Amino acid sequence: MPVTNQNSPQTSLSTQPNKKLHGVIKQLKKSKIVSSSFANKIEDENDINSVNDNLYTALHYAAKKGDLSAVIDLLDLGADFRKRNNRSLTPFLLAVQNGHKDIVSHFLSMDEMTAEDFSETNAYEENAFHLATLNNHHDIVKLLLANKHIKSKKLDKEKSLLGYTPLGIAVRNKRDKIIKTLLDVPRINPQTLPNYGQIIRDLNQSNTNDKLMSYLKMKGVDGSSILEDKGNCNGWSFLFQIYITAGREDEFYDILNTIEGWSGKKDDFSSISLPDSLKSKYKDAEELFEQVTNDLVLFQQSTPAEDMKMSGVSQSSRAELYELVKDRNEQRQLRSLFNLNSTDLNKAQLVEMLEFFSRWPGTSIDMTVPEHSVSLYITSDGEFKYFDPNFKNKIITLKSPEQLADLIINFTFDNNKHDKYEMNFSAYKFYNKAEKIPEKEVPLSGPMPTHSPNQFNKLHYAIMENDEEKIKQILTEEPHLIFEKNAHGITPFGLAISYQNELCLTLLKDAANSQGQPLPDLTQELDFSILATASPSFVQNLFTNGGLSADQKDVDGNTALHSTLGYLNNDLTYFLLKTEAVDVNQKGKYDKTVFLKAIEHNASKEILLQIIKTLKIDPQDLTKRNPLIYAIRANVDKEVILQLIQLFKDSKISLDWPDRNGMTALMYAMKCNADVSVIQALLSDPNLLPNGGDHDSMTALMYGLKHHANSNILLALISDPKTEVNYNNDQEDDNTDLMFALEYKADFRVIQAILSKYKTLGENINNHNNDGKSALMYALKYGADKETIKQILSFDNLNINAVDHHGKTALMLAFMYEVEPEIIEMLLQAPSLKINMKDKKNKTAIMHAFEYGVSKSVIQLFLLDQKFDPNQQDDRDQTPLMYALKNNIDPDIILMLLLDPRTTVNLVNELQQNALMIALKNKADANVIKAIINKFQATNINEVDEEGLTALMYACIYNHSESTIQEIFKCSELKINQFDDDGNTALMHAVLNDASENFIQLLLDQPGIRINQKNDDKRTALILAVREKNEELVKKLLDSGADVTIKDKNGKTAEDYAKSSPKLLSLFNPPSEKASKRKSLILSHTSSTQESQLKTQDNEPVLNNPVISSKKNKAP
Repeated sequence: MPVTNQNSPQTSLSTQPNKKLHGVIKQLKKSKIVSSSFANKIEDENDINSVNDNLYTALHYAAKKGDLSAVIDLLDLGADFRKRNNRSLTPFLLAVQNGHKDIVSHFLSMDEMTAEDFSETNAYEENAFHLATLNNHHDIVKLLLANKHIKSKKLDKEKSLLGYTPLGIAVRNKRDKIIKTLLDVPRINPQTLPNYGQIIRDLNQSNTNDKLMSYLKMKGVDGSSILEDKGNCNGWSFLFQIYITAGREDEFYDILNTIEGWSGKKDDFSSISLPDSLKSKYKDAEELFEQVTNDLVLFQQSTPAEDMKMSGVSQSSRAELYELVKDRNEQRQLRSLFNLNSTDLNKAQLVEMLEFFSRWPGTSIDMTVPEHSVSLYITSDGEFKYFDPNFKNKIITLKSPEQLADLIINFTFDNNKHDKYEMNFSAYKFYNKAEKIPEKEVPLSGPMPTHSPNQFNKLHYAIMENDEEKIKQILTEEPHLIFEKNAHGITPFGLAISYQNELCLTLLKDAANSQGQPLPDLTQELDFSILATASPSFVQNLFTNGGLSADQKDVDGNTALHSTLGYLNNDLTYFLLKTEAVDVNQKGKYDKTVFLKAIEHNASKEILLQIIKTLKIDPQDLTKRNPLIYAIRANVDKEVILQLIQLFKDSKISLDWPDRNGMTALMYAMKCNADVSVIQALLSDPNLLPNGGDHDSMTALMYGLKHHANSNILLALISDPKTEVNYNNDQEDDNTDLMFALEYKADFRVIQAILSKYKTLGENINNHNNDGKSALMYALKYGADKETIKQILSFDNLNINAVDHHGKTALMLAFMYEVEPEIIEMLLQAPSLKINMKDKKNKTAIMHAFEYGVSKSVIQLFLLDQKFDPNQQDDRDQTPLMYALKNNIDPDIILMLLLDPRTTVNLVNELQQNALMIALKNKADANVIKAIINKFQATNINEVDEEGLTALMYACIYNHSESTIQEIFKCSELKINQFDDDGNTALMHAVLNDASENFIQLLLDQPGIRINQKNDDKRTALILAVREKNEELVKKLLDSGADVTIKDKNGKTAEDYAKSSPKLLSLFNPPSEKASKRKSLILSHTSSTQESQLKTQDNEPVLNNPVISSKKNKAP
């Protein structure tokens, strides 16, 4: 059990010389054991035991990070080895947890360390053995077992709050060496032990919430829109109560284990196996995940999903929510018992409260601490089942209030960070519906403590016990006790209200009257939220006879009306609204009026109208909290909004009053799609200005268009004479109203109304946004219909050649947005169109057309334009023809372009590729290739790209048909032996790209082909064919007379390379006979006149046919 830091032999360093402290801290900072800021804090406080926000001392960090010399230095300076961090870990436990054997050994050798020091535990009551085993530190386990102090305590047999001994942890986590050491049975087979390998999962809500979020994502749902992704403590805590009160605690933890056991991956979800306890209730994992998600949505206190928001969950609403969960077939119901709110407790006070709660068996208690909720259940024998959603697993039943108090302080409150702890307690109980519910619950009897840390007097205790006879007796004998306050400022009156004991309240009131004493000021001790759990008759009695007035505020600054509205208690709200003292204009917590509170919590139309009757509009408060804006945003009934509009008018207050974002009621009405009658009522105010913009210059019309307001609403606003329609907002895009209408696809009638108003008012249709885009461009981008485009084109002042910030015209964008051909034709037929304009990348409209797709009819319009230039080049020197070829445009369209006499095919791009090369690379239609070749000048056929590749090589590389290569061979100036930058010829490229035998034969049949020409690696076509393991081509080349004796740069012949394949090698035998045949074959290709002109290069027969090199200028 964790202990407090008392009786430590160490003292503060305040008496030590600063010089020594400075030296140690300097070294700690240098070795990065402590941060610079923490080091400065230690020196400023002159205290080696200074702690940071997580209650770490320098000794904690040294022990955690494994620096033995630093640990020794710190201990010599008086560092307190008993101090605990926020998880109740001492430096010794941190050293154990992190596996630092030398530091653990040093602590074990210290005379100052006692058996109690070695017995210390963390918040889960895990001792050194637990931590060493969890983290698989076998050497440390052996070290601990050898220590006489530890051995005498039998710490290796202790259970943690999670219910596991060190051996149990070792077995479940497959720590075989540790198992054998703890059992002292070296030859045991650990796998035979019960529960071996059944991992203890970490069920912390951060893990289970992550898995639920992954499930929702898998289902295509934005999890953050319905669940709090960071924490669902309130939901998990109430779900725990549902299961434990039904005797199904194990089932609850089976649910958590199933959720956490999923990997979070979609592929693994179908393989989730439900435990036996869940199989009868859920058909599969999907139903389980769905149910738990729905339960959490209901039980969480708040969620980003506004329509599900319940920021004030009380136990009365818990009862309603409870009906919706899976447990509904249990036929149970829930009733509130008492509420103790805003209570600051020290440890002794908490123990007393828990001791009292233990006398309420079967009771569930929601405990809320700052920004967190936990659950407590009192068992039938007065023990405690405590659930914190941040626990890593189920804990054991706690038997004493002291043990539970320690856990709450050490875990939930991060270990003694405060002297007092803020807690609220809401107690309730489940009953079977067939069971008769007692009129009042009474706890088990018990003696009143001789000393009450909470300063409860005997009357307080009698009220808490609901013991009316004892209350009467005390009031008779000691009536003065009715005015005594406990340690939290609560009188018996306040306590009676918390316990909703109407008879007790009457007795107290009568006793006060009999003494001639006024009733205490209950507003100083009550939080009116507790009234939400009370019966209407009790509250009515409280305000009529109990000393409370409807205009009073509680300790939080709320009136009772604020609280009943916040907790959705309509009966009490109606009652309070009818009392004479009620003032609906009073502000509660956060300066919210009753009306705003009512709107926030979805009060009924009747309640809102009742409040409006006496509502006063405060102009000083309108910027922050305008009731009209609140009502419109909450989409309350139109009758309520219309009454508010009239109230504003009657009060002579402007309906244009903006909120802190500069938004007016009209803007919100458009944004929230309010009823058309609301819009008309707002516009009927002659002083209202519909054209004003908010802080982003967004107008009401823009909001309506953006949020798809009803067309009738939009038309009502547009038709108002005061409404302008060519306003630019100051948001990132700076769009106009018309652009908003086009982007958000407003109804045709709305767009026509805006365009009509443009013409009537003479507005500039060419206005553009920050991206330089005009209304016409937006119409094209967002798919406006032909009639809308036609109307925009009909504007006399339209600049159809305007460009956006990328230099693109409307025509270019039309192709990019892939609009229908008829609309593009309308653009092309515009009289003022400049067809050859270029964007910032020097791309013309037709280039965009070929890039995104185009119809024949559109191309026909380009070609019919006498000013059209088909040979313009972009910044990569690409022509329209190249774009068409690269994007595999319809061959008929490309032929249309080629047939135009203005089109040239001899231009090259930045890669020095001409149109023929690009056509061959992109496997263009044979007719297109033929048309390009026919349009080529004879000498262009031998042009090379930046890699030295010719058109013929392209045909070989991309495996073109024999008919295509024959078209190239028709070029009279073709040079068959030309080679690229690597020395490869067309024949070599054909070999390297697995050309067909017929293709190779066509090359070999060409006059002057040099079959034995070598590339830069001195490899011939034959060597390359062998390396490619192409038997057919090797045989073809050998039969054509290829020289088998030529060696490459590695000194290898083709035959040497063939040795790796018996089939290839067989083609070379017998070499002598075949060689003579090959030579005769080569010679047969030459005429008698040609033979006289033969030259020799490396013993290769060469025809007198000039060879053109690439730009490397390699001569053959």
